[in-house]
Amino acid sequence: MRAVLLFFSFVFLLGCDTSSNFSEDVLGFKLPDGVSLLKNSKEFYNNPTGDGQQVAIFSFHSDDSLLLVNNCIKYNYLPLPINKGKLPDGAIYQWISTSDSLGYYKLDIDSFDNTSYSLAVVNLAKKRVIVYRVFY
Repeated sequence: MRAVLLFFSFVFLLGCDTSSNFSEDVLGFKLPDGVSLLKNSKEFYNNPTGDGQQVAIFSFHSDDSLLLVNNCIKYNYLPLPINKGKLPDGAIYQWISTSDSLGYYKLDIDSFDNTSYSLAVVNLAKKRVIVYRVFY
């Protein structure tokens, strides 16, 4: 009975990790209501440790730009571009370009395992918010 209860609790907790919960956790603030989810994927690598990555990509309207910029400034985001030497890997570059320079980003690298990190990018030129997490 206990095993069944633990299994369903685990399934419930996995289901609670929605794109908005994950995004707010990484961003540090709530996205405006007008954003649209373009992509939400969670990929686990084929091993028992639970390693993987998660990405959510949102589009926003020009009306939301000021609110996003103010939040980026309030939460100490850095201006784009991201210095490639700061990232543990280059996986994020399938969604952003090294030439992206109009916007902000926040990078949090795990202090115990520097290959695990989260990254939030507010790209004002492309009107995209990209939220990315790698966990090893």
